Amino acid sequence: MLTKKETLLQNMAFMGIIAAINVLLSALGAYFPVAGIFIMILLPFFSAAVAMLCKWKYYPIYAFASIGVALCATLWNTEFTIFYLIPSIITGFLFGMCFTYKLTGTYSLLLTSIAQLGLTYLALPIIKAIYDVDLINVFLTVFKLDNNPHAPLMVPSFIYLLSLVQMLFSYIVLTNEIKKFTNDSENQNGFYLKIIGLLLAILVIPFAFFALNASYLFMFIALFLTISVFVDIVYTKNRKNIIIYSILLSIGFILIFALFNVIKMPYALLVIDASNILILSLSLLYNQKRAS
Repeated sequence: MLTKKETLLQNMAFMGIIAAINVLLSALGAYFPVAGIFIMILLPFFSAAVAMLCKWKYYPIYAFASIGVALCATLWNTEFTIFYLIPSIITGFLFGMCFTYKLTGTYSLLLTSIAQLGLTYLALPIIKAIYDVDLINVFLTVFKLDNNPHAPLMVPSFIYLLSLVQMLFSYIVLTNEIKKFTNDSENQNGFYLKIIGLLLAILVIPFAFFALNASYLFMFIALFLTISVFVDIVYTKNRKNIIIYSILLSIGFILIFALFNVIKMPYALLVIDASNILILSLSLLYNQKRAS
């Protein structure tokens, strides 16, 4: 089923099936709000599959059909369609574009997860204005964090990590199709990604003094890029490098336990950023050494 669609009939049939799945999931999310966060993880995958396997000129038909029917099917609770389905259709298309234009996996996941984060935050005031519902408070209440003074600081990071999980799920399921657009040699994390990661990791420090929520967000984005670099090192099967990078990756987590009583929350988790800085710096130095 996950093969390139060439004819009009193949495109329409596949998009019709995916649109029906979108409507079904939207209805389930509207009926069972607690399940919404898990359905949210699935939604971008279906749109990404359409973007990668179908002709782009038909994508607007799929998008408008999915959104229109979903809104009609959830008239009593259209927040789900606005907050979950519409962003997933946009990021799904962006995901398909990334691989069609041969961006590496890390670039694609970084761009689409940040786009999903931005679209989610764009939807929040819309939901508030139309329905007078503060979805952030709803999430905190569902997870019993509404009385935790530090929870609001982690909201941007939580939404980003959820966005990353969404796109990672799509990447894993579509991995065989993705290989047709890229090859393993192109999937090594490049110089610019490491620079971006290191800059974000460094920005964690000053932002911790006046915008702690942004500081945590930068740390988790940098951590994603750090783990991507570590995965590349594992694929090289160089035991010495794997051991060194494993130790460096563990340092931040070890420091949390060692210094937790000294630093305490909400700053304690930021110590993980030490691993980001060490690994990304060492990786950049290694790149320079190989280039020289």
